[in-house]
Amino acid sequence: LPAPLAKGRGVRVDSGARAALAGDTREAAQRLLGATLRRGAVALRVTETEAYVSAAALGGREDTANHARMGRTARNAPMFGEPGHGYVYLCYGMHRMLNVVTEPHGRGAAVLVRAAEVLEGDDVVVARRSAGRPTAATPAARGLLAGPGKVGQALALEVAHSGQDLLAAAGDVGGGALGDALQLELTATPLARSDMLCGPRVGIGYASAEDVQAPWRYACADAARRGHVSAPLKTLAPLAEAPGSLALRAVGRARKRRRAE
Repeated sequence: LPAPLAKGRGVRVDSGARAALAGDTREAAQRLLGATLRRGAVALRVTETEAYVSAAALGGREDTANHARMGRTARNAPMFGEPGHGYVYLCYGMHRMLNVVTEPHGRGAAVLVRAAEVLEGDDVVVARRSAGRPTAATPAARGLLAGPGKVGQALALEVAHSGQDLLAAAGDVGGGALGDALQLELTATPLARSDMLCGPRVGIGYASAEDVQAPWRYACADAARRGHVSAPLKTLAPLAEAPGSLALRAVGRARKRRRAE
C-alpha cells in the first residue's frame, strides 16, 4: 500500500515518497523507475533516469555534470530545496527537461527523467508529439517518449513548473496559471535490481572523464526491449550483473586516461 499522506501547511504530501527521495541520488534514480507522472489527462510511466549527485554524497567531490556544481543560481535554485520537488530547465531553447529533486534540503541534487511510456491520455500525447511533424506519432511507437525533451512535451511542461511539489496529494494544489498540477507517484514496491539496466549518462561531454564514465543512468529492462528507452542502448548493461564492478571499472578507465594525458 502507498505510504500515508502527511499533512503540513494545509497540503497533504506522501511522506514515504519524500523519504525515499531524500537518500543518495543514485538510489533515488533507481527508485523512480516505474513511477507514474500525472498531469491532467496524461499519465506516464518513468522508464529511464539519470542521477546528478551532490558533493556531500560523493565525500566532498563535485559531480562535474551536476547543474548545482557551481553553487545556487536563479535557474537551479529548486535543486537545493526539499526532495520530491520539480526542477525544469530549458535545453537548446526548446526542450523542457524534468528533474526530480533528491537528497536533503540544501545539497543540490536531482534525477533527470530521461524517458517514459504512456499509461493514460494516448490521444493527448500523440497530438503533442505529432505537432509540426510530417508523420503522426502513435501511442505504441518505439521511441515516442525516449528522450527528456519528449517527456516534457508529452506533459506540456513549462519552465514555470520548476519548484512545484510533485508529491502533493491530488486536489490540494493546482497548477495555477499553468493549469493542471504535475504529480509524481512512486510504485508501492521498488523495481527489482534484476529488472534494471545501468550505464554512463548521456550528453555530458563537458564533465570530467570520471563522471562521464560513471554508470549513473538507469532504465527498466522491459521498457528497453519495447523501445521506450533513449539511445544509446549499447552502453546499458544489467544492474544486477556486478553493479559495484561497473562503477569500479569506469573509475579505473578514467584514471588511466588521466595518467596517459
